[in-house]
Amino acid sequence: MLYLQGNYVAVGTNKGYVQIWDVAATKRITSFSGHNARVGALAWNADLLSSGSRDRMIIQRDIRANAAADSVKKLSGHRQEVRQRLSSYCLHLILLSCLLILKFI
Repeated sequence: MLYLQGNYVAVGTNKGYVQIWDVAATKRITSFSGHNARVGALAWNADLLSSGSRDRMIIQRDIRANAAADSVKKLSGHRQEVRQRLSSYCLHLILLSCLLILKFI
């Protein structure tokens, strides 16, 4: 799962990590753990990044505050995997982001 915000792209992995990449600089900025299964949903709201997972949890992080405990909120209670449905426009953006990242790795 990928999600764009300015020059940054958030990537959710099958192992439950969320990575933030700077597309312009073509380098990974940081990687967060916290989920126990694949990340199937990502959403930005300014400096807040929310991730949803197959582990049925949503984690909200303030990406300005590295790993400080007060910058992470965990929301549980879903009975099924948290995932998002994508429009064809979003799929095109994801494909372009993948191509940009792979070109420079």
